[in-house]
Amino acid sequence: MTLLVRKGVYAFVLGVVLSACHSKKPDFEAEAERLKAYIVSEAPKETIKLDVDFDGKVRLIGYELSPQKPVKPGQRVTLTLYWQSTKPVEQGYRLFTHVLDGSGERIETLDDEGPLREPREGRPALPPEAWQAGKVYVDELRFKVPKSVKTERIDVVAGVAKKDQRLNVVAGEKDGEGAAKVVSIAVSVPPPEKPRMTRIEAGKLPAKAKIAVDGKLDEDAWKSATALELGDPHAAKGTPKIDVKGTVKLLWSDAGFYAGYEIVDANVTSELDEKQKEEKHITKDDAVEMLIDADRNDNKDYYEIQITPTNHVFDTRFDKFKDPMVKDGPWGHEDWSSHLKSAVSIQGTLGKSGEKGTDKDQGYVVEVFVPWKSLSVNGDRNPPAFGDIWRLNFHAIEDEGAVTWSPVNGLSFHRVQNYGYVTWVDTKPEVASAEPAKADAKTAAAPAAAGAGGKSAKVEAPKPQKVAEKSAAPKPAAPAPAAPAPAASN
Repeated sequence: MTLLVRKGVYAFVLGVVLSACHSKKPDFEAEAERLKAYIVSEAPKETIKLDVDFDGKVRLIGYELSPQKPVKPGQRVTLTLYWQSTKPVEQGYRLFTHVLDGSGERIETLDDEGPLREPREGRPALPPEAWQAGKVYVDELRFKVPKSVKTERIDVVAGVAKKDQRLNVVAGEKDGEGAAKVVSIAVSVPPPEKPRMTRIEAGKLPAKAKIAVDGKLDEDAWKSATALELGDPHAAKGTPKIDVKGTVKLLWSDAGFYAGYEIVDANVTSELDEKQKEEKHITKDDAVEMLIDADRNDNKDYYEIQITPTNHVFDTRFDKFKDPMVKDGPWGHEDWSSHLKSAVSIQGTLGKSGEKGTDKDQGYVVEVFVPWKSLSVNGDRNPPAFGDIWRLNFHAIEDEGAVTWSPVNGLSFHRVQNYGYVTWVDTKPEVASAEPAKADAKTAAAPAAAGAGGKSAKVEAPKPQKVAEKSAAPKPAAPAPAAPAPAASN
């Protein structure tokens, strides 16, 4: 009985203590005294002025930066921001500061850095709600430039946020919703390794030549086309190495262009079925991908097409760089249709995720025809004339990693400067066949998988499990909408 009473008393006391801890209000007066060296009457004269106004409540007066000369990857940087409260700020708002690379990708978050932001009992030591009007708060941030940076500049943006809510920038330079552009810092990056050749001449089919979109690539025209190597597992920034290789070949006619992928993959998987009505953007499944920016080369009105080993097709169009794009979809204008024809053959056994190592596959082949008429949203000249140069890139995806034709140099796959140059040339001076030939109804033996170095490797492949032929279901054509304001990249 005594033991039970003691346990009851102990539980009661513990509950009181925990309740007191959770209800304890932060002692901002004590924190202000502790951090008085970071509270001044005015910003130093050498401060670089910004004068950004957040909803009439908070001002970002300016900043100081050290060093001011170009920095190197791995070098430490000190950035001091000078803030001032002009009106009371609601409880829960905090300062945020993000470092972006030259492509707009976030590479560093400084939300908890520096004396003012130091976490104290789950809260910043001295957040905006604790500031005195008229006082200037010295926000000292130190960070190291990531060694992985490949761009010649990094950008710093800052703001005041409460969970998903941000105070609006009503005056001063902004960088997206509720974010102020603070500074661009020059980075001395080492010269990139000598890239693979990313220029190709794509030959036009002779008049009598026809391509059957059947996933075989066995026509003479394919045999004479140049194989573009898909390589460099480090092309996607931060992705792990993936054991996938491959090649892609290009041909064209007056009706459209053909792409033939030969992917070497020891474990061919896909969770997506070609019969699924709802398209799904592919990031983890096995898939081939192409990005197309026609002869304007301006990252506007460009296209993305993905095809899985099960011949599930995802195709979409963007007004400009990654716009429109929402985290959970839609991914571009998904109602746009490429009206493509595609077929896939698998050399091995199609597995499911998680079955890696249970069997040994050789890879898969994707053959696709894209009509020119689908690529005319921006009034581009279609079909192209001999000598026209377009920007395209080709990828093979696996588990959030990718191998590419034209290296992306640590930037986003969507940046047009990462695409290769495709010149449309005449193979022979005859008029090309107007339409793709129908696929042979019979299933033929699988072609040899592409070997390393972009050369065809002779492989005794098993009979293909499946040859799937598909025409993408037409979707209602979407008129090109007026381009919205750029979304925040941070």
